[in-house]
Amino acid sequence: MPPGFTFDGVHSDEYGVYLAAKPMDLVSQSRAAEFTIPGRAGRLVARTEADVRVVKLQIDYTNKDGQAALGTSITTNLEAFAALLDPEKGDRELIFDDRPGRRLLARVEGESEIVRQVLHGTGEITMRAVDPPYWLGDPKTVHWEPNSGQSTTITNLGNKATPFQFSITPKAPSSGGVGGLTDFRLTVAGKLFRWTGTLAMGAILEVDTGEFTAARSTGVNEVDKVDLSTGTFPKLEPGANLVQFSSSLNSGAVLDVDYTERFT
Repeated sequence: MPPGFTFDGVHSDEYGVYLAAKPMDLVSQSRAAEFTIPGRAGRLVARTEADVRVVKLQIDYTNKDGQAALGTSITTNLEAFAALLDPEKGDRELIFDDRPGRRLLARVEGESEIVRQVLHGTGEITMRAVDPPYWLGDPKTVHWEPNSGQSTTITNLGNKATPFQFSITPKAPSSGGVGGLTDFRLTVAGKLFRWTGTLAMGAILEVDTGEFTAARSTGVNEVDKVDLSTGTFPKLEPGANLVQFSSSLNSGAVLDVDYTERFT
C-alpha cells in the first residue's frame, strides 16, 4: 500500500488518498520578543519562541473501490474526506505512516487544492500545528509514593522541555494518626513548585504546569495557594530530571505524573 497518514484516528486509505510528498519545515516557525531602548538604534531580542509549524501534504487519490468508469466513488470518497478534514472541528492528531511514534496536533488551513481527473487526481493540503508546534511522542505516566525528603528521576527522551500534569494525595501514615499533607514542595530539575494549602486524607490536588492551574478533583480552584514568590510551574527538561518531594508535616504522598515528550 502506498504511504499515507492517519488524521483524527482515520487512515487516508479509507478514502483512496495517499501521500505523494510531504515537504515540511525542519523546525517550527519562530517569533522574536523584541524591545527598544530610547536613544539606542535598532531593536533588542529578549528571547525567541516557537510559533507555528506548517505541513504541506501533496496527495494522490484514486477510485479505490473500482466503481463506475466515471469515477463516482471518487466524488463520494472526497466528500467524506473533506468532512474529516473540516477545520471547524479543531486540532486533531496527524500521524504519518513512516513516523508512527510521532504526532502533531494540527488542523487544515486555507484552501485545499484538488486537480480532478476521471479515475484519479492530485492535490495539496496545508496543515498548521500551533499549540504545541512540536512533534509529540506517546503519553507517559510515572507513579511515585515518596515520603518527605525522598527523590526520584523522571527521564524526558524528547529534545524540548515539556510541561506535565500531576495529581497528588496524602499517603496514609505508617504509624496511624490522622494523616494529611500541608505546604508541599516539588522540585523538578532545580525548579521549585510550592503549594501552601492543606490536603486531608482522600483529597486530591491536580496541577497542570503548562496551563498554570491547580485545583482539587472536586473542581475547587486552588491556584492562589501556589507560591510564585519562591517557586514556579516547572517543566521536564530533556534528559534525566531529578524530582524531590518534601512537606511541612514530613508526611508522604501518592503522585501520578503525566507528560508527553516533545520533539523539534
